Amino acid sequence: MSRRSIAASLLLAATPAFAQMPEARVAPNLRPPEGERLAFVLQAKGVQIYACQARTDDPYSYAWSFVAPDATLSQDGNVMGRHFAGPTWASVTDPSSVKGAVRESRMVARATSHGCCSRHRRCAAG
Repeated sequence: MSRRSIAASLLLAATPAFAQMPEARVAPNLRPPEGERLAFVLQAKGVQIYACQARTDDPYSYAWSFVAPDATLSQDGNVMGRHFAGPTWASVTDPSSVKGAVRESRMVARATSHGCCSRHRRCAAG
């Protein structure tokens, strides 16, 4: 497998839950273009990093803002690559990597125990 195809495969398989989800449950704007196919599925273990920042429309209010992912990608227990800011997917078996661009996204509501900071406190999760 060439470097380019490994990197492209990492890009295609970076979100294994998406790959296993029935097409009917995936929003149409998030489906891959016609003619693209899944090369393989990798497990991702890591975090999504957020920062508490002043809102642009009200400097006295704060909101969580996405910074970057940081995940290790593996297959059958073997580390195959990393997913990090960019968004970037990089192979650990050769020097190949793919840097993408966010074309579409979808926010998912999720309960959290971390409130964002108020104007009277420093930003800190916990």
